[in-house]
Amino acid sequence: MLDNEKIMKLRIGSMIKREAKKKEISSKYIAEKLSSYRQNSDKIFRMDDINIEDLIRISFLLKYNFLHYIVKDYISHLSFSVTDLESSHFLVNNNNGNCEFLSQILIGEKIKEVADNNNWNKQKVAEILNCTPTIVSYLFKRKSVKVKKLLEVSDAFQYDFISNVYLSEMSI
Repeated sequence: MLDNEKIMKLRIGSMIKREAKKKEISSKYIAEKLSSYRQNSDKIFRMDDINIEDLIRISFLLKYNFLHYIVKDYISHLSFSVTDLESSHFLVNNNNGNCEFLSQILIGEKIKEVADNNNWNKQKVAEILNCTPTIVSYLFKRKSVKVKKLLEVSDAFQYDFISNVYLSEMSI
């Protein structure tokens, strides 16, 4: 079971900053490559959480697989675990290292699919996630979510969405 205190301590911006500093890459450079942060580049290094697709783009930019380490540190107890996979290779299957595969992923649909496979209706999912059915409906329609939310959903569903949906598209 995922420790909520541990997830609250996850500081994704600090992880990005540490790796960017090693590679002498500025937050401004990262922001220039990610259009969503151009107005506030320093924010990248201070964020507690980030949209998973943005973190994947930053991973490719820095050539460092943040998802591998997040899964290893936070949800390795789930059935599909990347802890045994080699993380030094950072290529994307059939995409030569770009993030085009992200356009094919609708995480809300995948979350709904897993719920349906477990015969869980919206009310049951709401109970599992400790939220309202309205929030569940919204979640099922999401193209992408923040990393911490996906960790929480993965743990609640006992299904590693990060590895099965995102890392499975990347050759690690």
